[in-house]
Amino acid sequence: MAENIDLQNFDWEAYENGDVTKVGQTKEELTAKYDNTLNAVKQGEVVKGIVKAINKREVIVSVGFKSDGIVPAAEFRYNPDLKVGDEVEVYVVTPEDKNGQLELSHKQARAAQSWDRVNEALANEEIVKGFIKCRTKGGMIVALSKKGGAQRCVLFLQTNFAYAFNASLQINSYLWAIKF
Repeated sequence: MAENIDLQNFDWEAYENGDVTKVGQTKEELTAKYDNTLNAVKQGEVVKGIVKAINKREVIVSVGFKSDGIVPAAEFRYNPDLKVGDEVEVYVVTPEDKNGQLELSHKQARAAQSWDRVNEALANEEIVKGFIKCRTKGGMIVALSKKGGAQRCVLFLQTNFAYAFNASLQINSYLWAIKF
């Protein structure tokens, strides 16, 4: 609801200097009120957001900050059913770049969640299931899921020696690990 303001007696100089606003509050008070209506996002944190738009190159995600964030569309390749309105978790790369845009990463959010799962399993001395992505000269690259996330090179010396001598090491198969 708009207020009726007496324009004949309004102090335009004070308004232009930021001393007084039309509601009698200082600019700092209004800025503080506005900032309280926004979600505070910090660099390096994982937050939930809503997909607002999708195109070939990027996905626009709203996390309740003053501007929507951009995530490269390639980070959602594993999810071809992604649509506007879906809730996704994203990692805050930077709250504002040089253009004032919120930079987000879905890939880094998945990786952070994977590492949280690894640390939790380590603390509870649980066995983790890893996905063998490829073979390297002295070991293999193991990920926590086929979709990506936490990855590590596991040396053959850290596994059952049968893997080291098995020329037909099964890529795209699973490996059980006590420590990742």
